[in-house]
Amino acid sequence: MTRPLQAALIATALVSSGTAIAQDRTAQARINYEAVLAGAKQIGQLTAQEQADLVEFDRRLRERMFDDRRPSSRCVDAEIAREGGSVSALARRLIDMKCREAGG
Repeated sequence: MTRPLQAALIATALVSSGTAIAQDRTAQARINYEAVLAGAKQIGQLTAQEQADLVEFDRRLRERMFDDRRPSSRCVDAEIAREGGSVSALARRLIDMKCREAGG
């Protein structure tokens, strides 16, 4: 087996195991989140890593719940904000065209 092939296989294995660990931590964060909401666990009972995972899980959950607009709407708002909050009619038409391509 050549060295580049060995390196590629090792890198693939490391990425796969890292992804599996991240998925396990996300699953555990969900379990802890539900347990805390139900009163079965207290935040102080969790390890520092579990608390950090719980905070990240909550942030992602709130982010997803907060912005339920279509991707094109989010794109338009982001582009207008990037331009300083006010754009000309021509710039707005360009933004609309760009954002329509982004996943309308």
